[in-house]
Amino acid sequence: ARGKQRIGGIGMKVQNSSVNTIPALTWRWLNVNEANVNGIDIADIPEYGKPYLDANVPGGAYMKGMNRGLEADDNIRYFVNKNEKFGVSDEYVQLAEQSYNSGIFIQVPSNFSAESPVMIRYQMDGDDPLVIDDNIIELHENSSLTVVFDYSSADDVDAFHNGVTKIYAMDGSVLNIIVVQRMKGESLNFNSIVSYQGRGAKVNYVQAEIG
Repeated sequence: ARGKQRIGGIGMKVQNSSVNTIPALTWRWLNVNEANVNGIDIADIPEYGKPYLDANVPGGAYMKGMNRGLEADDNIRYFVNKNEKFGVSDEYVQLAEQSYNSGIFIQVPSNFSAESPVMIRYQMDGDDPLVIDDNIIELHENSSLTVVFDYSSADDVDAFHNGVTKIYAMDGSVLNIIVVQRMKGESLNFNSIVSYQGRGAKVNYVQAEIG
């Protein structure tokens, strides 16, 4: 990450933030406890303007773009209200939860197995250099799903991505989540993922850093 940056003329300030603190702290003189990101400016966050939702949602599953009118159902309300630390840092998680410009809500019913993956694609460029996505994925009992997030950027853009994904995998469900990062140049990428799993549930996570 660079010392100070302004992304695409947009602005909220994230100042002197420590990110990716490891769970068991080591001796500070090793300099591996955390990474520092100084002075990222983001103001007046615009909506992400391009289509990013997969048009081919598996039959039986429910998916829509994230918006502030969505209500958590009784199955996940307890977890939504939990105040637990996770992800890159408290500041970056809060930015995605409160100031997102994109994201998805996916709900998979009980005993449903999707044969094809759900694809979420973000292409950052001069018109859309900023993606802040807030995602909720809810799998009911004995269901299964694969979700692929693909983040890419144009060669001539220093893009910025900050995302939060919360996963609620109920008893016996299986989620495969694949994150592909193909951002170019001096782009910045932050991603925070947390999962709450019921009995026998599995969440398989694959991350491909190509950019």
